[in-house]
Amino acid sequence: MKSTKPLAPRFLETMYKPARVFLDGYIACTCATVVFAIALLGCYSDAQLRMEATQAILNAIYVTAATVLVAITVMFELAERLRDRVMASLSVSIVVGLAVLAPTMAVLGLHPLIPKAAILLISLHLIRLLSGEASWRRGVAPLLSGAVIGYWTFLLSFVDGYKSPWITEAAMFGQVHVDLLFHSAIVNMLRSYGSGSIGVDGAMPFPYYFGSHRIVEALSGIVHVRPLPFYSVVFPMLLGPLFLTLFFFFAVSFQKSVLIREHSDRSSSGTHSGLFWWFLAIVFVGVFPTEFRRYLGLFDNVFHSESFGIGVLFAYLAGVFFFEYIARQRTMRLNIAWLALAGVYLAGLCMVKLSVACVIAGAAGYLILRLRLSWRNRLLGILAIAAPLCYGLWTTRGGPSGDSGPTFVEMIKPLAFLRDTVPSRFWLLSFIAFFGPFILFVLLRTLLRRKPSLHALRAEVTALKLIDVEMLAALVIVSVIPGMVLSIPQGSTNFFSEVSYWFVLPMLAVALSECVQSFCAVDGAHSAPVAHAEFPNG
Repeated sequence: MKSTKPLAPRFLETMYKPARVFLDGYIACTCATVVFAIALLGCYSDAQLRMEATQAILNAIYVTAATVLVAITVMFELAERLRDRVMASLSVSIVVGLAVLAPTMAVLGLHPLIPKAAILLISLHLIRLLSGEASWRRGVAPLLSGAVIGYWTFLLSFVDGYKSPWITEAAMFGQVHVDLLFHSAIVNMLRSYGSGSIGVDGAMPFPYYFGSHRIVEALSGIVHVRPLPFYSVVFPMLLGPLFLTLFFFFAVSFQKSVLIREHSDRSSSGTHSGLFWWFLAIVFVGVFPTEFRRYLGLFDNVFHSESFGIGVLFAYLAGVFFFEYIARQRTMRLNIAWLALAGVYLAGLCMVKLSVACVIAGAAGYLILRLRLSWRNRLLGILAIAAPLCYGLWTTRGGPSGDSGPTFVEMIKPLAFLRDTVPSRFWLLSFIAFFGPFILFVLLRTLLRRKPSLHALRAEVTALKLIDVEMLAALVIVSVIPGMVLSIPQGSTNFFSEVSYWFVLPMLAVALSECVQSFCAVDGAHSAPVAHAEFPNG
């Protein structure tokens, strides 16, 4: 008997049965991209505003939205095709998806109708996937969650006035944030003279990391938009949906690693449950209002600082690789190739955002000490971590003259960041807002899901079954120490602490959905639909 279901690409056909989680993720990420693009284009809905906005900016929005949709499709396509063939399938998918951004943007920018046609086709295809009764029921949770997160990301990108869709008018009235002008000037100098400078003192470069500026220089040139409107309008459209995609991939890699290390077949929980998408939206949006979060020391810098956003985006790649490769091995091994690759990765991360690189390096250092390695491999691992960090610190070194900012010694002011940023009456709430998700995750992973037993807990730690909790704890500690010791100018100290915060959230969403699902399934453990995903045990 012939099937009456509409034809679909291979990766979407197979997702219905063995990898439904990828289809849910594809629905959520695509919906978030479309909602973000609609909200951004809605800022130019007025005829007069549309006439005043340059056609280049509007075309860049369409090109960027289409590029992100294509990149997301590539990531999920490869994730499905390589699922049982490559150990680090998600990591490879992310690398390839990010690598196709620039060439895809160049192709879609050849004619104004091409990106619009691409957006329309992908949107129609998404509707087609949801047209089936079973798919529609299952797809409601990721669809609504993606829409909420997409619109929330749009609000976070523009709500504080740092960026504005009407950047031309803001520049005319002198309302542009000084940081936007600073970074735009650097990109202009890199494009015109190849020098990392702001042009005030000529083309003389100053000590700084220019990785994110090189990326903006390349992409803004492809879409033919000046750096200032690119930073303010195009960049949020590019970063927000991609950040959600890697946010989701990190959650999937975490749960896969837990299932394999614990030899579990809980295929109906975690990211496979509709509960995951509701919890994902909750942890992403948060429980405190945005303005109040600033009083607590949480600034959502991922969506405000371009370099920090790119840095955390690339840091997720290290997290996905850790859960896909290292955390799934019964016998941990490190070879020269992996160490060299780690060194290159950390050096690149230092050039994008030094604070993110320092936090990731600190967690990697704990991993080197935690694994059962020979002294030779341990020494090589420490060198692979220390060499890029020394290079990054030397690149951003301060000088006694103060032209490049205070020196490291001058920034050592214990607890100054907490005293200067968080009012004393909010210290307890600040502790709850930052450490609460981490503490809740640790409780869910260690105590609440099993009978509390110190002997069993010690055995699991020895067997590396709780390596995810250990690494997350190391990440939190490393990210908090600079905030307790240093006071970096312009409130940049929280560029360390917020790194671990964005790693905790996806893991907490998985842990919450697994916990609730296990409680709800006590009397109906055998009623899970057969279409749910099942991961291999080795």
